Amino acid sequence: ACRVLVLPQRQSAGAPEYEMALGAARDFVRRGGGLLVTHDAVGARQHPAPFGDVCAGVGAVKLTEARVAVDHPITAGLQVGQAVPHSYYDHIALKPGGGATVILDDTEGNPVLAAGKVGEGRFVANGMCTGLGLGDAETPPTGSELTVLINAVRWLGGVE
Repeated sequence: ACRVLVLPQRQSAGAPEYEMALGAARDFVRRGGGLLVTHDAVGARQHPAPFGDVCAGVGAVKLTEARVAVDHPITAGLQVGQAVPHSYYDHIALKPGGGATVILDDTEGNPVLAAGKVGEGRFVANGMCTGLGLGDAETPPTGSELTVLINAVRWLGGVE
């Protein structure tokens, strides 16, 4: 019944229940599901990378904007080079591996969002902390950040 999981960063990344949930998410993707991870959950700080061979986090960059790097279903409705401002004060730079497509980067050339296929499923690593703003307050995404989020979920679910 579920086609897409969204796994944001957690404060308890090293907790056994997080490791169990991540293991289940990996199996879900390999069997044909979609997984979107955000901010530290891409594999930064204490968070293990769900699919490090596809993409992993390398560290925080204190910029509040990404930009569209390629034409892809995740960027539908946006133009290559278009700014994607985000509500959080930083994002996680990514290190894409084989099979990953860099969808968003930043003005320093750091990959910010990448996507790839894993087994029968799909995976998106989003270095932005979509849903949080100043002071870690819940902040609904808007504009191009919202467009990218919706399109990523659609792509993960096989709706293009």
